[in-house]
Amino acid sequence: AASKAASGNAADTTTIRIQGNATYTENLDISGKHLRLVGTSSCQCSGAFARPGISGAGGAARSIVNINGEARRIGFAKLALHRGDELQNNNSYGGAIDITGGAHSVELTDVRIDHSTAGFGGAISVRGPAAPGTSAQTAQLYLNQDVTISDNIVAFGGGGLYCRNAYLFVRGTGTAIFRNTAGGYGGGVYLDNCVANIAAVGPG
Repeated sequence: AASKAASGNAADTTTIRIQGNATYTENLDISGKHLRLVGTSSCQCSGAFARPGISGAGGAARSIVNINGEARRIGFAKLALHRGDELQNNNSYGGAIDITGGAHSVELTDVRIDHSTAGFGGAISVRGPAAPGTSAQTAQLYLNQDVTISDNIVAFGGGGLYCRNAYLFVRGTGTAIFRNTAGGYGGGVYLDNCVANIAAVGPG
């Protein structure tokens, strides 16, 4: 409901704070809005318990978050996304996050995504409107520090992440993509006409 109430003005960015040490069940649609989803927790702890969770289990068989429409800036921080249950067929993308339609710029910081399923992109799918390097703008996905993508499953390509006609930047310390499974190609990452800059390093 909060995402629907966010400003549609192209000059405004709305920040939605997700409270508590709990898991919420949602299927969110973000279209035509600059939006930041930020978890806040009073828990004096680390790891998974420091992040509010958003689960796709038990709802519609679709991505937890769907980003589409005109190009916008979207941010996720201090969140855990679990059990996105997008269909596992060749028209289903992004178990947890599906980015499509516009030349969006999407950033993740301190986010964990796990146990989600799809046809392509178990955790995240990003599909831009134009091939990188052309005169047209296309989508950009940034994985900043402390992003973990693990234990996701797809029927076809990109167990962790699927990228087509877009830019992918994996650039944060403590960021990892591991233990994902694909029935076809790319258990971790599947790139289809995607320009990737992968420079993440582990702690220490």
